[in-house]
Amino acid sequence: MTVKEVYAKVGANYDEVVRRLMKESLVYKFLKQFIEEDDTYTQLEKNMAEGNVELSFRAAHTLKGVALNLGLVNLAEPVSELSEDLRAGGSDKAAELFARTQEQYRLIADAVAQMEEAQ
Repeated sequence: MTVKEVYAKVGANYDEVVRRLMKESLVYKFLKQFIEEDDTYTQLEKNMAEGNVELSFRAAHTLKGVALNLGLVNLAEPVSELSEDLRAGGSDKAAELFARTQEQYRLIADAVAQMEEAQ
């Protein structure tokens, strides 16, 4: 699977991110790094499980920024909503938003793994 195919599979805009980062090789590098060094996502999972709203907010906010920089709108949208919910102190909706975030993150991680296998 190519980088372009990863973006197509996850519903993200490949052309936009390549235009912004200037080279597909950079998109590949950052996309791979995003999944392999997923401390932010791991922290979000941990803090959500522990019910730590403040630390969950920080992780969600960071994850949102990285997702937007990589053009991963399908992840950026639910994690952005989660971030705003947590900023306001969290609500019953946070669990649903986190579940949507997890789903999109896993979709991206699976696609990146397939890209790596093809390399």
